[in-house]
Amino acid sequence: MACLFASVCLFTGCAKKVPQQGVAQSAAQSTETVVQNAGTQSAPAPTKNDPVVITAWYTFANTNEKNYQEAISRFNASQDKYKVVGVSQSWNEINEKVMSSLKAGNYPDIIAGEAPTISNYVKEGLVVDFLPYITDPVTGIKDFDDFLSSILDECKQWDGQMYMFPISRTGGVYYYNKTFFDEHGLTPPSTWDELYETSRKIHEITGTQAIGFDYLDDSYIDMLVQRGGAYIDVADKTAGFTSDISKEAVEYFKAMSDEGILRLKGEDRSLYMPFANGLVYSFVGTSASSSSVRSSVENAFEIGYAPIPQQGEKPYVTMWGVSQSVFKSTPERQQGAFEFLKSFTGTDMNAQWAIGYNALPVRQSSIDSPAYQEFIQTGNPVIKVLVEQSSRYGYQPAVSGSYDTNNAITVALDEILIGVESVDKGLAEAQAEADAALRR
Repeated sequence: MACLFASVCLFTGCAKKVPQQGVAQSAAQSTETVVQNAGTQSAPAPTKNDPVVITAWYTFANTNEKNYQEAISRFNASQDKYKVVGVSQSWNEINEKVMSSLKAGNYPDIIAGEAPTISNYVKEGLVVDFLPYITDPVTGIKDFDDFLSSILDECKQWDGQMYMFPISRTGGVYYYNKTFFDEHGLTPPSTWDELYETSRKIHEITGTQAIGFDYLDDSYIDMLVQRGGAYIDVADKTAGFTSDISKEAVEYFKAMSDEGILRLKGEDRSLYMPFANGLVYSFVGTSASSSSVRSSVENAFEIGYAPIPQQGEKPYVTMWGVSQSVFKSTPERQQGAFEFLKSFTGTDMNAQWAIGYNALPVRQSSIDSPAYQEFIQTGNPVIKVLVEQSSRYGYQPAVSGSYDTNNAITVALDEILIGVESVDKGLAEAQAEADAALRR
């Protein structure tokens, strides 16, 4: 069980995956025992008039926590059959606590996680399929077609069953120094070729690095998929790192690095600080960083925002974000958990949540709502980018070994770009490591 959850990444504080550190390795109880406990969780029997208590674990902070608690308060005040109790958990301890709670059979009803994380629970039969609840003629979601199809596709990737309930999504954004661009007659690139040429011009003007990528692995995947390549072949359980399309994508970034155009993130937590300090004039990062970008730049220059470049046969941008899942328990508690999530993703509440998260709502009606439209116009301009590229969003498949696959290509890209490994050898080693993880 320790191996199963060693790479689980729960409750991301931003919409991009963040690797967990210090996950407990001492859990010796077998998966079978954990599953048995999950199916036999017990609680004191409520009296006839007591509401069914639903526990939701979260690690949201600041505005996100405020909005989550408001959603809980609204739901609890709207009816008297269920009572949701939100429990804040430490980011650094959440994995160990989930493990311990599963082993003890005293776990929360609602948790949050990315698709690879939830996939571990799906594999062990621990979480609820939402579709029977959603399609119920009495208590279901009658306007379920209002949810964005690109987001639902990710949540239904387990043979059409839906084990994740989406709450918001973010995606990559091209941030650029608009003041500098305007002064030198530059325009934000719409293709990868234009990105290269624009970055080269910046380098020629300034003599400094022009472009950086907070998540180079995802930018590589964006380019790979757009050009018809495969990141992971789910059926064959293999990675697509050694294909010609993959090599061309890596050579693109390698050439940028060799020319002095590309700034590697290195020890920087994000490239928004070098961007704010004029050390790089553009970078690709998550929309969730937009507030940090603005506060770091302040009035030094005007910030520009543009969609991720597209070039190839398939429009594609990697989509990021956590979803809610419900552990199996009793019919009453599972129904109550679903009722809360249905309320949480109502049009107005989902818009409010997305605004606080600098994110894209999961409902079209939330995007069209007056509050969200006002936010687009007067709040955070990065949201316009998310909406513009919403039809291009795709996801990385949640299969066993996906974290190791991602780690393999991340390491390979770093080693190739700094010259430790050649393109062919680095990708071959990443391919072997990824294939072994996917077939394990």
